[in-house]
Amino acid sequence: IAETGKHASRGLGLSTRGLGDVLHPDLPGTSRSTQPQHSPCAVARSEPPRFVDRTPKGREGGFPPDALESLRNKAEGGLDASKEEERAAARSTLLELCRSGPKNGVGASQELQESISNACSELARLNPTKQQAKSPLLNGDWSLLYTSTTGASAGKLGPLVGEVEQRIDMAAGKYDNVVVAGPIEAVLGAHWEVPADGKFDTWQVIFDDIKFKLFGLTVVDKEFSTESRDEVLDTLDSMATGKAQTNPKNAGVWEMTYTDETLRVLYAQGSDPAKPANVYILTK
Repeated sequence: IAETGKHASRGLGLSTRGLGDVLHPDLPGTSRSTQPQHSPCAVARSEPPRFVDRTPKGREGGFPPDALESLRNKAEGGLDASKEEERAAARSTLLELCRSGPKNGVGASQELQESISNACSELARLNPTKQQAKSPLLNGDWSLLYTSTTGASAGKLGPLVGEVEQRIDMAAGKYDNVVVAGPIEAVLGAHWEVPADGKFDTWQVIFDDIKFKLFGLTVVDKEFSTESRDEVLDTLDSMATGKAQTNPKNAGVWEMTYTDETLRVLYAQGSDPAKPANVYILTK
């Protein structure tokens, strides 16, 4: 820029010092002389005009602060500032409902299930995270707070209801579902693919292997190829209850409807599309 200014000033017959007076009249080191030059063609130069910014305070750039915040949030994929309070209230309502019921939602009343379903729909409308399936917010360990399923994915193994975690490694593209109930520990490993549907809120989940321990001793360590998701999960129930159940596929679909730093809501569709998807609500 400085070099361009030199060449331009030479073409106009001005010195770079004179240009400094025009562009930055208040900077130290610039000349303010109004004396005429000794050239016969010199013209006396008056004091350069001063420009005063009369933009009302709080509206810099012509935008009120709330409008600037709205544009910034939209650019970052977040919510308008005016929606944040509404989101916080909806989030708090959902968490309170989940915590008011039984562990992991197992045995929740029909009324509570409907209330949680409605709260999930309301929160989905206020989701602050775009392209959830690729969001780095997913990375890490998540604890199950509530689910509408009644099987092993809810941590129910026989008469026991245990702790359920999802341990997601975004860099590796893999995750583990971990269920611990009394002396039983089950780890279901999987990877995922993101469908090219342009929404990027869905995972196509493919289950890879399962490990099953009883009192710390490994009793199952199996890799899967064409078996089903339901078979994998029902195997846990089979081991706990003695009932054998099978199904011929090995995949599921996660539809993510809400994600922030410490709360996620997703719907998991099993291998049988005729069965309704189950909601999973997880926290950090």
